[in-house]
Amino acid sequence: MTGQIPPEPDAGSDLNETKKYLDYLKNSGRPIEIRTLIGYWGNKGRGKVSVATITSDLARMGLRTDPPFDSGPLDSHVTLQGLNGELSPGADDQPEDHLLTLSRIPSASFALRTRDDESDNSGFVRRDSSVADAVTVMLRNDFSQLPVIESEARREIVGVFTWESYAQARLRGDNPILVGSATIPASAVDLHSDLFASVSPIADHGYVLVTYRGQLSGIVTASDLTREFEKLTLPFLAVGRCEQELKRVARVKLSDALAKSKKNSVEELMFGELQQLFKNHWTALGWSLSLTKFDGWLNTTRKLRNSIAHFDNQDQDLSADLEVVHRLTRWLRMIAHEPDQKADDDTAEPIGQTTTAKQ
Repeated sequence: MTGQIPPEPDAGSDLNETKKYLDYLKNSGRPIEIRTLIGYWGNKGRGKVSVATITSDLARMGLRTDPPFDSGPLDSHVTLQGLNGELSPGADDQPEDHLLTLSRIPSASFALRTRDDESDNSGFVRRDSSVADAVTVMLRNDFSQLPVIESEARREIVGVFTWESYAQARLRGDNPILVGSATIPASAVDLHSDLFASVSPIADHGYVLVTYRGQLSGIVTASDLTREFEKLTLPFLAVGRCEQELKRVARVKLSDALAKSKKNSVEELMFGELQQLFKNHWTALGWSLSLTKFDGWLNTTRKLRNSIAHFDNQDQDLSADLEVVHRLTRWLRMIAHEPDQKADDDTAEPIGQTTTAKQ
């Protein structure tokens, strides 16, 4: 390279143009924000297809990111490395062919993102750290355990320091001064391990240590897992409630149309079929609403349903679309119920892309 900086690529750039710029970043050691990197492929988030495509394209360029771009916040930074970079060999850099891996959980990769920030390495301790330091960090952050590493230079896992391991050392009559004297062994799983496969060890121990390429990546606790499952399941429940209310209203208001349909029951209707049913028999509903606007309301719900069904919304803020679904559910619940049925008084509370490979 003659010193001239290659033009920054965009979604319309081909593989060679993108490679020139990413090689420049690799050779100069300049970090890049994850959001910016995936934007070169026209993405705003890291869905299943986009992660697989970008990973494959980077491999074709002889590159990978450090840390992996499919973990951590979108505004965090990564550096470009050669596929045979300086890190020790470990698990395969290719993520599994699904989105539900531990990399979804921020705490699973926190240690990778404090690599060059010595002031904020409060989530783990070295073997030769003082017990006083470890206890203070745990009290300050309300931690129940801390991963223990060999050294900052090589963050290989030694074990884990916990309140229980410290108490057991004291009960034995020891007065541990260094963390290594009260460290217990701990198994670890790879950052790209299946999320569901990690449920059992987390349930057994309350946590699991996470590694990437043989070094500490992070830790996932039972609380972290609970929050992640809440993020995954609450949208399903919200859309499910809405779909059931639509079917109930269809039974009440569109019984004649349903009787003429080829389906044996409204329960057999897919969401798109249900949407079409309302659209085709709009006048029978007798509502003083705009068909176009109401159909758009249903369309938002259908698109959200399809998105969450594929777990393809890791970085997507669903709060606005979910609130639209909640409003629809609340409105539908005001529609007259069938005889001998009572309305459910529970009200839903608000809850909180396909990539093209470069040629």
